Amino acid sequence: MITTVQFADFYHNMTLETYADENEMHEIFAKNIVPMTSGLSIGRLNINDTVDLFLDPEGYEEEGGIHNRYVNPDRVVTGIHIWRKKGSVWTEEDKKAVQLLAESLYIFGGRFMMLKMAREAAMTDRPTGIPNVIGIKNFAEKRASSGMLEQMCCFFINLKNFKLVNRQFSTEIGDIILKQFSEQLFAAMQSIDGYAGRLGGDNFVALAEKSSLARACEKITSIHASVYINGVKMDFPVKIRAGYSGIGKEGVMEAVNMSNIAMQYARRRNQELMAFETYMLENTMREKKVSESFSNALKNKEFVAFYQPKVDSATNTICGAEALVRWVQPGRVVPPMEFIPTLEREGSICLLDFYMLDLVCRHIRHWMDAGIEPVRVSVNFSKHHLQNENLVAQIVEVLQKHRVPSKYIEIELTEMSDYEDFSVMKNFVDALKSYGIESSIDDFGTGYSSLTLLRDLAVETVKLDRSFVVNLQEGQEKDKVMIESIAHLVKAFGMTVLVEGVETWEQYRYLKEVGCNVIQGYLFDRPMNMQDFTDKLISGRLYGSKE
Repeated sequence: MITTVQFADFYHNMTLETYADENEMHEIFAKNIVPMTSGLSIGRLNINDTVDLFLDPEGYEEEGGIHNRYVNPDRVVTGIHIWRKKGSVWTEEDKKAVQLLAESLYIFGGRFMMLKMAREAAMTDRPTGIPNVIGIKNFAEKRASSGMLEQMCCFFINLKNFKLVNRQFSTEIGDIILKQFSEQLFAAMQSIDGYAGRLGGDNFVALAEKSSLARACEKITSIHASVYINGVKMDFPVKIRAGYSGIGKEGVMEAVNMSNIAMQYARRRNQELMAFETYMLENTMREKKVSESFSNALKNKEFVAFYQPKVDSATNTICGAEALVRWVQPGRVVPPMEFIPTLEREGSICLLDFYMLDLVCRHIRHWMDAGIEPVRVSVNFSKHHLQNENLVAQIVEVLQKHRVPSKYIEIELTEMSDYEDFSVMKNFVDALKSYGIESSIDDFGTGYSSLTLLRDLAVETVKLDRSFVVNLQEGQEKDKVMIESIAHLVKAFGMTVLVEGVETWEQYRYLKEVGCNVIQGYLFDRPMNMQDFTDKLISGRLYGSKE
């Protein structure tokens, strides 16, 4: 007798592979197909002349039988052949029942084929043709059910600067490159018994055996795409950033999250590949806490200004100050390195910068109203602000709100060594100058664009990177040559040379000797709160010298 399991397993293996709901299939065949075979002496049931769904061990009659061929709208032919059991005879009623059985098998088979197509579509990323998130999960579930998932590792892959390709060429060219990368990634992973899929945008996931980790890394980083532009074939070595992690009991999506964290670290450190490590998760959780609490902290005025004096090397008197932000929480003052990098990465730093500018202007207004002559205070502004077309107007608006003369504010541009749009920077600096607001650039001497910055930007002050001072202490002669050369060049452009991080009189004497105008560092004072700095302005601005 033909059983439910035989029918269901056949369609499971031949038609749906692992896409169908086995319980649903068993239920359908149990209710609709198996009862139709009751009482029929079936010796053999064959599909498409290739696979026997049922074969009676006692044999079948080769003569006669039912042989039907069905053609669907896509012109796919399905052949269903049914023979009677050896030594049996079919009545006319039996023949009708067998005919109905054949037609029912075709109808239900078509239903399952449609189910397969629908589920395949649900697991496929339409633009690229490779699996999507659902497909990745399905593959992982199969591996997990066979106990093999934890033998694999997971890659989170991001195409580096892919948006620039779309802008530089066209979205059509970008789509071609995206599709080629997807297809090559999928084929590369399949070649080592792995898997790959697209999460969306320019993000992908690849799965590979841990034993094939090195080969997977090599394949992922060596994918090329080629397109024809104006009839000329152009090759694109696709640049990627990727993180990878082992897959544990938590499953594939947890591994995707860990790999994503590792990829973010690869991006920050400008590396192609990085393996996930526990400290990355710990740092990410801290960063998440910063992000979640930042808005309320800003609203509750938990951020305060600390002032570090800038000292004129010719007179040893305070000639200015830098406003440094501190986050005051119950029981502790959070140092900037615990929150500034996070706010920089997510862009919230812009809100904090304007908060600090407003706070500094209020303090300057307070000094003026109290009859205390202020000094020029530099306020840090991130390069993210340069995307704001109304930036200068908004800065001026803050100064005007507090009735602060422009001579008391300096805008210090931070993290500018790798900023590429010089024209935007130049327009910003020139616009500030038109309002009488001075500007400066920090960390000069890092990156490869520093000399171009000097030539193109009419800033008033250039702050040398503190690494030069550290190397001075270590007796690095080449750094002495660089400091002397930079100081000479900056002064030749009519700018002020400021050096931060100065801690010893030996450093101070050398820097003064080579022409550094302004000194900032622990040698004179650590950053201090507003009240202490106010007292410093009142009691005396001259520092003693040990020259």
